Amino acid sequence: GVYFSHPFWTQLRECRLSHTQLFAWILRTYHLSRSAGPTAARGAVNSPNSAVRNAFLKSAIEEYAHCEIYYKPVHDRFGLMKDWVTELLPLPSSLAFDQHMSVMAEDDWLAHTVSAYFQEYTAGFRENAFALYDRLEAGYGLGGFFQGWKDHIGYDVEQTHADDFLDLIAGSERVDKNDLLRSIRAVSSTVEFLIGSLDELASIDADVDLKTLRVSPALLAGKAAETTVIGGAALARSLLRAVGEEEIVELLAQHLNERLDRTKIDWIRNVCLSDKFLEGEALRALSYASDHEGIVAIGAVCEALQEKSSSSDRPGISAGGLALRNFVRESARSPSTFLFLLNLIRRISDTPANEAGNASLLCARQSKAVAQPAATLLSTVGLQFLELCTFAPGLWQRLGEQDIVVPAAS
Repeated sequence: GVYFSHPFWTQLRECRLSHTQLFAWILRTYHLSRSAGPTAARGAVNSPNSAVRNAFLKSAIEEYAHCEIYYKPVHDRFGLMKDWVTELLPLPSSLAFDQHMSVMAEDDWLAHTVSAYFQEYTAGFRENAFALYDRLEAGYGLGGFFQGWKDHIGYDVEQTHADDFLDLIAGSERVDKNDLLRSIRAVSSTVEFLIGSLDELASIDADVDLKTLRVSPALLAGKAAETTVIGGAALARSLLRAVGEEEIVELLAQHLNERLDRTKIDWIRNVCLSDKFLEGEALRALSYASDHEGIVAIGAVCEALQEKSSSSDRPGISAGGLALRNFVRESARSPSTFLFLLNLIRRISDTPANEAGNASLLCARQSKAVAQPAATLLSTVGLQFLELCTFAPGLWQRLGEQDIVVPAAS
């Protein structure tokens, strides 16, 4: 009820949003659809039993192209082409949601299943959704735009997506009590990210030029003039002009250190530079390394973390902390990007050399020895991380475990 009672929905139903605000909501839905297939594929690969794997295999095959077939946010009324909208960056909460779903797909089949059910169950509000789409088309001059959305709801019902996930939840698979509580906590964070995206949508300035909304460094490297992404075009262009990784890191760190107080900076450091957490993610990065320099660099970080005495990681991390850790974890799929990000985190925290720990300092040194991705990629990674750091300490604190109810079988 917390999600659907958010005041943003009232503004949407009453057509009180500007075209830019409406498009931001449409873009959010596009990004959710775009991540559905890859996330389900992870569930199909990593889930512990064949029933769960088969359910997510079915979902992955059926969902992967829906961002193209049903949810592509292109219409004459918006005046944006496909090549533009596919380069737009997701809102921080949408990014946090996508990455959390991916992590759950690898680590927690039950939490992933419950979250997927929550998304698919919206097809149960079919008639109300159709009425809303008709109202929006009439109110904003978007004739025919939402036909794909309507078709997708019908497809979901026809393919029994929600029923597939409910069958898994109500099935015979036994779950340990502690594992169940862990899953409920993970689902709670998922819903917090969804609610956070509504908070972000509600806070968008109605007068913002649509052609600046969530414009990426890749677009700014071309014809785009401005962006609503943190730091605006000035910061993004400075990053794109930077000579080498160290200058990019310095520009990003300086910007965030000017925005956040010391308490929040220290919180980011404690969340992201925990030796226990880094140990697992450095090993993950090593597992993806393939070139000579990358293997040696990441391996040296793993060795340093193994040698350093470390206490166990603290329990009960917040949704904001999860968003930051998930971002670091996802970066490990590109070892050079992982090292860049660790260098950035160390520089943001401005940790004195005698307090930083051998492993985090080694990350900074080793990253210089590895061929770096293009400045556009590093700029995008850095700006997305800065946005998560800015929102994480306060935006995602809406729910507790008691607010999540797993549906019962009928």
